[in-house]
Amino acid sequence: MVGRPRLLNPQFLARHVRNVRQLEVVLEPWLPSEAERTELTSPASSRSDGIVRMPLPDRAWFERELVGNNRPAVFPGGAADWPAVARWGPSYFTRVAGKAQITTRFEPDAEHVRYYTPAGGVDAVMSFAEYNAKLTATPPDNRYYLAPMRVPATFPMLLEDCDCSAVSDTREAALFYGRDVFSPTHYHGDEEGVLCQIFGTKRIVLFPPGQSRLLYPFPWYTHVLNFSRVDPRAPDRASFPRFADATPIVVDMRPGDMIYVPVHWWHAVESPGLSCAISFFWKARLRDWRYPRPGLAVHAHAWLSPMMVRSRLQRLARWFRRQRS
Repeated sequence: MVGRPRLLNPQFLARHVRNVRQLEVVLEPWLPSEAERTELTSPASSRSDGIVRMPLPDRAWFERELVGNNRPAVFPGGAADWPAVARWGPSYFTRVAGKAQITTRFEPDAEHVRYYTPAGGVDAVMSFAEYNAKLTATPPDNRYYLAPMRVPATFPMLLEDCDCSAVSDTREAALFYGRDVFSPTHYHGDEEGVLCQIFGTKRIVLFPPGQSRLLYPFPWYTHVLNFSRVDPRAPDRASFPRFADATPIVVDMRPGDMIYVPVHWWHAVESPGLSCAISFFWKARLRDWRYPRPGLAVHAHAWLSPMMVRSRLQRLARWFRRQRS
């Protein structure tokens, strides 16, 4: 006979729980955080649409109240004074980095969603100047999409136009630049991220990690485990009935706006017209991961998926060959 968990056993509680405070200590791993029980304490913040909107806070408050509580937030105009917002555009990109070789995503129907399925997509290599010419042609050629292009490796000069130091010292940044693009619902497996809209607009649709089951992720053993199979623009209710219970948070981004997307928060991004954003990423602390979903899936993929096992075996084989040589 299977006994009840110790936590629910009356004799255990009688021995170890003498008052309400002791009960809170025993139940602490299962209780919501203080930030989940109350509103955030910044007097300048608002939560009218389900997400914190506030001026860019100081680093300590950002890390304690937002990162530490896995809470997304929008900072309207947080990057408005960056040189990037004033300078960036197709002609500027061509002038300062036109010769750089880039790898774009090519989709004949300009949907740009095949990359986020197990089948994958097709790459197209060209110069940055050629890509800008395609986006600004008449009519524009939006079959190509530059995302995510690592800025430090390809466009280090562009980092001089940005300053993310208010929230992180990271230099890891990715450029998202294209026309009429949709990025399917996904989460960052082990990273925190801040997206900064430079020009054009974006609509970001967020879902909390606790709704992972409602979003029908791809299996943990695929390379797209962090992507949803549901298109939130036109969900297939018959194939994905649980999605009807999901509660999205919709954020419209304008030039100079910033948004903090915590680790494991699902988000889809739609960019009408010509749009450019830069995202800064840094490793999330393990204590800020969300469990059981999707944190366990990320761990399983890292240790058990055939792709990762094969990679580790290949590294081990290379190590043995070096030892023998």
